[in-house]
Amino acid sequence: MVQSINSYVINHGYGYQIFVAGAMDIEAPWNTYTNTKAWLDGYKDTCWRNFYNYGTCDCPDGYQPYAPFARDWSYDRIHEVSQRGLPVKYPLPEIYHTDGIDARRWQGLSLWGYLNGYSKITFQELLTQSRACSQTQNCDLYNTLNTPIMAIQQLREALDADWRTADGLVPYSRSTDMTWYPRP
Repeated sequence: MVQSINSYVINHGYGYQIFVAGAMDIEAPWNTYTNTKAWLDGYKDTCWRNFYNYGTCDCPDGYQPYAPFARDWSYDRIHEVSQRGLPVKYPLPEIYHTDGIDARRWQGLSLWGYLNGYSKITFQELLTQSRACSQTQNCDLYNTLNTPIMAIQQLREALDADWRTADGLVPYSRSTDMTWYPRP
């Protein structure tokens, strides 16, 4: 599908205006690594477009090398689907919680990568949902009303707390803030 859309864009002369990429909301509680990896392998075999994981980092809070994970997930496997394994892959981390736990989890994953021979993760953008929350009024129940500015600050502070992951958020980073359409 992604490759077909990209071909359409190029064939109709829109390639200078539109960039086509694939994405998946990878979240360990909702799927196994085995199923996710099979889907990513299929993507890799048929498409060479950029890929974004706009999911969660369901790692322990901070870096805890011996902590248990959901289903068949691990630091290595979450790092693989977020940072490596495809020719061009970018994590677009969900930073929803106002208490900073999402940022600390992504920092822990970046630290794991550094400690295991990969470079730290460099984040270009992140994902929030404050506009969607303002439409439904239920995010306060789950403490997930992070604004883009709060999320960027949380991720920057978490990454900069350790020299091995410091400066992992690019300057002038942006946040993609979700909204519901049509409005409820």
